[in-house]
Amino acid sequence: MSRIVMVQTIRNLALNVLTRTDYENLITLFLHMVNKYKWPKLIIEDDKTGSSHWGIDDISSLLHQFAIFIQKEQKLVNAERIPDEYLEYYFHQVIITYVASKIDHFQSSRGISFKSIRRTALNILNEDYCKKVIGKRTYWCSSDEKLVDQFEESNTDKLVEYLPRVVIKLGSKQHKPYVNRALTNIFSVLSNAIEEGRLIDTVYRLIEQPGIPDADTEIIIDTIDKAEIRFTVRKLIDGLEVNDAQLLYDYFLANKRSTIRDLSEKYKEPKSSIHQRIKALTAIISNTFTPSGYHEGEYFLECLKNTLDKSR
Repeated sequence: MSRIVMVQTIRNLALNVLTRTDYENLITLFLHMVNKYKWPKLIIEDDKTGSSHWGIDDISSLLHQFAIFIQKEQKLVNAERIPDEYLEYYFHQVIITYVASKIDHFQSSRGISFKSIRRTALNILNEDYCKKVIGKRTYWCSSDEKLVDQFEESNTDKLVEYLPRVVIKLGSKQHKPYVNRALTNIFSVLSNAIEEGRLIDTVYRLIEQPGIPDADTEIIIDTIDKAEIRFTVRKLIDGLEVNDAQLLYDYFLANKRSTIRDLSEKYKEPKSSIHQRIKALTAIISNTFTPSGYHEGEYFLECLKNTLDKSR
């Protein structure tokens, strides 16, 4: 799907005038993102199937819920002010943020606490492992042969450092198998007993709670050439008339939304003139900088706003 087609679909969604083709475009986009990022079905609020398989009805349900969200939260209320080159990146980020919030909500209500892991680990240890108490400290080991009076713990962290993380499947109600796997992995590399507190901490560190994959792997913010972007922004602003720089800020970047009529009254110019000036400014931005990903576009707009703020 071309960027031009998707941008028009997003603009139609913002105006709540979706055509059948727009709807099909959005279904295709959501299906692509679900498969790419492997999102779990729990993000669908009314899903009761219990299946992890995404069908077309599930994608449609997710799209409907997302559409309600963006209308309620007014996430596209300023869409007409966002240049075409950035609108698609912005829209993808809104989707990703929405999904992340759904997963965060699930994890906060279903995530496994340290207390729960400790309780489960102690149950498994008492069933399958050997214990020795020395003074007020308890030690655990996989066999009686390894329970001696002297314990070398200084290299424990180094031994378990490269053990694989035990990833809990999102939506899993039973976490005993995961705790058991973590304990098995730990004792597989230890030749000596380990103190109980240190053991429980290690188990907890090895268990990876369910989460969302990195949403934007195409470009990482730390790898952006920020100096080059700042130079580009400075060059763009230096090439503008003061009045045009002010209009650019008022229309594209100001916190308070301004309509063409508002700007016409402020600048005492006909609405047609304001419209043409905005069109020209949009072309200047597009010709000056084309981001290679969402983060570049976000940083460019941030620099543009900050630089204009300082010159006001």
